[in-house]
Amino acid sequence: MGALAGIWSPKECDVTFEIKNMLGQLSLFEHDKRGYFQKQPMALGYVHQHSRNLSEYVWNDDRIFLTFIGDIRNSADLKRSTNSSADKSMAKMLASLYYKFEEQMALKINGVFALWIYDKQKKCAMLINDRFVQTRIYYTKVGNTILFASKAKALLSNHRVGAGVNKSMLLDLLLYRSPMSNESLFDG
Repeated sequence: MGALAGIWSPKECDVTFEIKNMLGQLSLFEHDKRGYFQKQPMALGYVHQHSRNLSEYVWNDDRIFLTFIGDIRNSADLKRSTNSSADKSMAKMLASLYYKFEEQMALKINGVFALWIYDKQKKCAMLINDRFVQTRIYYTKVGNTILFASKAKALLSNHRVGAGVNKSMLLDLLLYRSPMSNESLFDG
């Protein structure tokens, strides 16, 4: 298991402090492995349980920072298409996929996952999740600041975010057990 969080804020603020606070909300155990990549005006963070090999889930080189959670079900096919050897980490394979296909890589991946990529050369970031949204990503925009996390409690821990109920989604919750639009049960 793992979790992701991120913040982008063009204002002069301490995104490092804010990402550490959000990651603290995502940790299940004191010895979870967590870390972040920070380059003003953004910070991207991850938490992975202590039993996992962190290099499987995080890649950082001169060109990109990448982290993901979940399960890539067609990883053997992807390793072949990127000429990655079977012993390379999943994160390395996803990095190779990005180098080969860039934004189109999202169309190649099957599984249950959330993936964050920051391209340092292009100075752009992508947040990708699986086609059926089995790995949820919660996000909000407050003023000019964008926050996201794989668990809502990380967003709600941020001082910018209110914790109201989105009443228009209550009927969806009762009928379908989940909101059926791009909104969540949280208002704020």
